[in-house]
Amino acid sequence: VLGHSLGILLIFLIVGFLAKGQSTFNRPVYRMGTKEAAKCFSNLRLLMGAVEMNNLDSNEKIKTFDANSMLSLLNKHYLKEEPERPTNHCDYLTEGDLTDNGFIYCEYHGSLDGRKKGKSGITREYADSYIEDNKKDNKEDFPIYLIVLLAFIPAIIRFILGLLFTEKQVIILFLCFTLIIVLIILSPNIVSIFSR
Repeated sequence: VLGHSLGILLIFLIVGFLAKGQSTFNRPVYRMGTKEAAKCFSNLRLLMGAVEMNNLDSNEKIKTFDANSMLSLLNKHYLKEEPERPTNHCDYLTEGDLTDNGFIYCEYHGSLDGRKKGKSGITREYADSYIEDNKKDNKEDFPIYLIVLLAFIPAIIRFILGLLFTEKQVIILFLCFTLIIVLIILSPNIVSIFSR
């Protein structure tokens, strides 16, 4: 009875991991570095906002972005601290005049509006959608510890039932209980499939 229960346990673990991974299989595979690109684009938003505030409030306009303009933004409290660069490749430069139609861009990730392409090839829209998808997936994922717990319960129940009932009764009860557990594991994915 115990050996049979361990075999069933293994099947449950496989079904559980497949159920958990089903939403992962439906997602496109994202490039490495997308999280860093999203952080870099967040830094660009912050820097552009600080420069725009400075250029609206101050007589000392910032036309190009460099180490001196970063220091000026920090001293005037438009920035609390210098943004942490997500990779060593991030180097913030200026295209055009920031008082007119210019913009700050990262040499590696490009600009916010796509006017300047970066070497990484990851656009802001792509990075933003990656972050949004990850937020949704983290909320929807079935916790792995519950899958493991649900996988152990049937094996334990089958063992206990084996002590109390005949083998035929145990198999019928166990199959009913197994079906209920599988439905519980798969229910978030079943709902998401029918709600599309």
